[in-house]
Amino acid sequence: MTSLESLIADYLDSLSLRDVSEHTVRAYRQTLRKLSRFVGDVDPSELTHRHMSRFLAAERAAGAALSSVQRRYVDLGSFCKWLLAEEEITRNPMDKVDRPRTEEVPVPLVDPATIHALLRHEWSTRFLTMRNRAIITVLLDTGVRVSELLGMNLADFSPAHNRITVRGAKRSGERVVSLGKHASAALRRYLRARARFPQADNPALWLGSNGRLSAQAVRLMLSEGCKRVGVPHVFPHQLRHQFAHEFRFAGGNDGDLMYLAGWTSTAMLRRYGASGAAVRAAQAHAKYSPGDQLL
Repeated sequence: MTSLESLIADYLDSLSLRDVSEHTVRAYRQTLRKLSRFVGDVDPSELTHRHMSRFLAAERAAGAALSSVQRRYVDLGSFCKWLLAEEEITRNPMDKVDRPRTEEVPVPLVDPATIHALLRHEWSTRFLTMRNRAIITVLLDTGVRVSELLGMNLADFSPAHNRITVRGAKRSGERVVSLGKHASAALRRYLRARARFPQADNPALWLGSNGRLSAQAVRLMLSEGCKRVGVPHVFPHQLRHQFAHEFRFAGGNDGDLMYLAGWTSTAMLRRYGASGAAVRAAQAHAKYSPGDQLL
């Protein structure tokens, strides 16, 4: 008999080999460790939909948000599919488990005044100022994930074409994104400051005191920057939502947006920039008003 814990360890290893992002692997690890503690020493082959349903119910009863329980459901489903593929179980215990239903709260858009305030802010050194302004501008202009941004190398930027090669964080493959004039200028200013940085020989595009910049450092940079300029807190992923909204508001089509954002599912079109849907609809109506067309 193979223990549930050892199968979980093998599954997490398989995710790493498939180049799943570290953030995603951590989420799976948390869910599956909780499941293991909940079911105890049950033989994996004896897991049933009752175990899974009770686990999800217990999570909700313990105060987990509906969105978190829904995430647990997805994690469990992926794990059970892997168990089936590995022939560790003969039936999927998630087959009879209903997906938790939750109304997704749209991620709020960032006030343009907040973005402008951050881009005017002076950090403690010129290097940090140029780097942080470039990070904010590139995230907003390209919509890349933070993990994709931080995985960039210096060689990925093509100055002649104002393009950056991006390696997808979620099996979305490699893609090339273009930079607008403001993002290009911000990145070039950072690169001039980077050339004088002690670790300039490091292949990573975005540098910190210990080499390649971390996601935590980006979150902290935004948090501290917002506090210093007195604006509402901005999360890195909000800039990805802002990108999706601004692109569509300016008239960009969905196919191009999916490519630039590295999406393979059209469901992302509904999710990203959702809080700006009313603004975009009003703009479209002003342009295509049926009454104005007919009367």
